[in-house]
Amino acid sequence: MANTVARLAQVIHVTDLHMCRDYKDRRALEAECRNGRLAFARARLAVRDAVDRLDLYGWREGTLDEDVGAEDAFGRYLTELPGSAPEWFGGGGEAVPATWLVDTGDLTTYGDAVSMTRGRTQLEGWSTALPGCRLRSIFGNHDAWPGTQPAFLAGGSAWVEIEEAQRRRVREWQEWQSERWLTPLVSPQVEDPWRPGDKIRVELYAVDSVRFDWWANSRAIGSVGKEARDTLVREIESQSGRSCGRALRVLAIHHPIAFPFQLGERRIRSLLFTLQQMCLDGGDGFARELQQPLHASHGDSPRIHVVLSGHTHAAFPGTGLPDNVKEIYQGDLGAKQLQLVGGPLMLVRSSKAVRSGAGDDPEPRDRKKYPAATIFPHSRQFQQLRFEIDPRYRDSVRLNRVVLAYHAGIAEYAELDDLGSTTTLPL
Repeated sequence: MANTVARLAQVIHVTDLHMCRDYKDRRALEAECRNGRLAFARARLAVRDAVDRLDLYGWREGTLDEDVGAEDAFGRYLTELPGSAPEWFGGGGEAVPATWLVDTGDLTTYGDAVSMTRGRTQLEGWSTALPGCRLRSIFGNHDAWPGTQPAFLAGGSAWVEIEEAQRRRVREWQEWQSERWLTPLVSPQVEDPWRPGDKIRVELYAVDSVRFDWWANSRAIGSVGKEARDTLVREIESQSGRSCGRALRVLAIHHPIAFPFQLGERRIRSLLFTLQQMCLDGGDGFARELQQPLHASHGDSPRIHVVLSGHTHAAFPGTGLPDNVKEIYQGDLGAKQLQLVGGPLMLVRSSKAVRSGAGDDPEPRDRKKYPAATIFPHSRQFQQLRFEIDPRYRDSVRLNRVVLAYHAGIAEYAELDDLGSTTTLPL
């Protein structure tokens, strides 16, 4: 049996870039006032300005400009990474592990063409900074915004045209044609130290959770339709049948399947009714589907082992991981599954936060299905994940997670020791 650790894949996970520096959504509503396409256009503009001024429904969370300093610092980090970890880029004398830059949505704030073009150019440039890197980017609910918050433009037959135009805009980038996401990125296969002749690999899938209709998207609600779920399962089973050995499967999705929201974050309350917001509609059922065994020949190996997402603007878990993933409890996910939610790469919550460069402290979430759940709400962060085969752990993949946060004082991203950790993922 080989005694050395074998590297499978590394993932640089970014999310919620919220590009908007060259665009202001007020222009979209001003245009409607000029052409008179929507009834009460001026009233809509007045409502938008009031929401902005009073910061209703957390409007400023995610609509401020991105931090240019953080943007530049992330580019420097990627440029320097191969030199700081040559063993992950072919310098270790072994098979070169896969490197993937994974973006889980909300590339833009308003879904405008200017921001989309700039964001896509940035992602492609970042991916070329890493030798052999593959890019996987999915869109988020903000990318489905038609130039402003959907509620400000909704109304009558005009919305049908607006929604269709936004769908076409999203699909202009080949990477955002969601049917492509079901063809997984696959790492090189590594010999299983416990099963001579058997191989282990990592597969990365992605699925669309975005709702374009104005009512759902105004509340940041997501869902994964039955057709998309069935297609994902078929592709996972097909990939398993085509390849020898076993795989650790990762799923990228914008809306978290498991996240310990506070009640105030998941509900909009009024005197007459209560509405959901922020969450994945039907997430509990989707979680149950993903934890089902792949098929009999793979024992109780779930369809998906690791879920990567964003959307919440807070990293979760906001603590280190236990040595074995079976010791963590995350909502409706199973004992062999792990959800890692990334925080926003360069989004800022306030001008004061940018000037001070101060980070946010971890915050507890008192939720029954998430014992000792903690999030990390730092405004600018990303996570680096490395998957390895360690011969000391049979039928498992070891995952090393590092969370990095930007500090204006040093103008760089730095590792957060409290969140860095390694866990065992049983196959």
